[in-house]
Amino acid sequence: MRLFARTAVTLVTLFATTIGLIRAQPYDDHGLRAFFMPPANCPQPCWQGISPGSTSGTDAYRLLNRQPWVDEIDLYIDLNALAWTWSGTHPAWINANERGVISIDGRGVQYIRIATTLTFADVWLAFGKPDRNRVRFTGLSAMTSLEHTAAYLGGSLYAVGAPMGCEFPMREYWERPVAIVLDNPNANRFASADTRDFDPYDRPYC
Repeated sequence: MRLFARTAVTLVTLFATTIGLIRAQPYDDHGLRAFFMPPANCPQPCWQGISPGSTSGTDAYRLLNRQPWVDEIDLYIDLNALAWTWSGTHPAWINANERGVISIDGRGVQYIRIATTLTFADVWLAFGKPDRNRVRFTGLSAMTSLEHTAAYLGGSLYAVGAPMGCEFPMREYWERPVAIVLDNPNANRFASADTRDFDPYDRPYC
């Protein structure tokens, strides 16, 4: 019995030590933060030199055109947007099946949207706990579906997931693919009446 107890204690200690070492390893975000965080000479929000709220549409096109991972760029005048395809040299977590989009109006760039294969779990691990979590009701009624957003940098960078049903398992939230958006900090898109704060650990939302 004593031998069994000593063996059990040894195994538990070894297991706990192993788990501790695993948790101590830094999370490999595969260049996610470096890709979206602003360089030293470009105040946030800024992506590849393009700043929502200040960069003109002409300058945005010029800056995009010099990027090796951008293939073809199209201007959609009726949609007030630039959209581009990916060349194949982009990071593996970008969803190349969807075009990148830059929304433009008479004041210049308003937001940048890039679809990814990342999930909310990936974003939380890379950027930490969001500054703010918001949920927006979409569809014909509040019970139709929910669009979740995790906001960082004062709301100027956020991850937005595809709408999901009101009743969903917690795992579905963490595994939801997201798009990353860099937004005009003056847009205040989180103040609309159809959105509210939420805690992913606090249910239900509807």
